Amino acid sequence: MVPDKGSAEGMANYTSSIRFLDNTYTYSFEEDLESGETDERFYLLSLDELFRFMPSDSVLYRTNAIDVENSQISRLAFGFGMKKSVNYGGQVTVPILVGHTGIPLERESFFRHIRMELFYRSLILIFLFVMVWYLRRFVIKLQNADFFTDENVRNLKIVAFLVMLAPFLDFLWGRITAIDKTAPFQANLISSNGPDFMFGTLLFGLILWVVAWCFGHGVSMQREQELTV
Repeated sequence: MVPDKGSAEGMANYTSSIRFLDNTYTYSFEEDLESGETDERFYLLSLDELFRFMPSDSVLYRTNAIDVENSQISRLAFGFGMKKSVNYGGQVTVPILVGHTGIPLERESFFRHIRMELFYRSLILIFLFVMVWYLRRFVIKLQNADFFTDENVRNLKIVAFLVMLAPFLDFLWGRITAIDKTAPFQANLISSNGPDFMFGTLLFGLILWVVAWCFGHGVSMQREQELTV
């Protein structure tokens, strides 16, 4: 945490953030240096939700205005490429009407969700390690002349099962850890991306399971051929 040099006179501000993919957890601390009073605030910023803010609650942003009359945009030969000449005028203040916003959380909820994020990421690493381990064993066995074996079938079925299980675990975890992401001011939720069910991953797992079944069928045919000979 570092002091915020933009603090008001007589105030000290500290902020610290930690990010997990689309979720950013921010801790804000403010202290009145004269009275010694402190104020702690905890926020969750999720990139999964997009809000439309009311003009009265929107944040004002200062930027340089584009001088449209003195700016030029011309196309190069045969319509390929574009050449831009942009001139800027004075500064203007514009409201931000669409964007992401921090959702205030209670202290206990804030740290509980961080612990859950760390636990979930650890589970993902373990899950991937186990899946890659069995997939590696399957690939190594394919280098042998006799690759139609029960062990290869078992390894591939384990990989297929883990891939099919992943969408259900991810969706269930998203439901369990879901929190109320209502904006602290007047705003309308216009877009939300989660939690979604990963149908593509499930389909890929089913394909792997079919391939494993084909390998199992090949093992049975090989045994029948050996018994016939």
